Amino acid sequence: FVGGGVGVARHRVHGVTDNGSVDFFNAGALAGASSPLQVSADKTRTEFAYALHAGVGYDVTQNLKLELAYRYLNLGDAQSGLSKCSLASCSGTPPYYTKIKDIDSHDFRIGMRWMLGGPSYSPTPFEQPQRIVKKF
Repeated sequence: FVGGGVGVARHRVHGVTDNGSVDFFNAGALAGASSPLQVSADKTRTEFAYALHAGVGYDVTQNLKLELAYRYLNLGDAQSGLSKCSLASCSGTPPYYTKIKDIDSHDFRIGMRWMLGGPSYSPTPFEQPQRIVKKF
């Protein structure tokens, strides 16, 4: 089987704290020195999402099927709100956004499917309708 789907993904980025970045913006700092604590505002974003599916199924019995499938899922991008320095000593550090690009997933799945309701009825050879033969 093959398939696909489209939809939307709602990403909420919150609680982003950057306490170990390199301060390239402060001209007085030594190269490689850590910048002060940066805290980003919370942000919610809605993105286009899609999925692609492919797989095979195998009939073990009339009521049990095994399935091996693959799914690619793409949920778009997410972004935090504007970052702000939490200390007074970082007034020269410009604000920035934290962006998370290409949120996707590659899934391999193994599954079983039970067909409830029992097997379909098929008459035994003794229950077969008899042929009517007409003699003149």
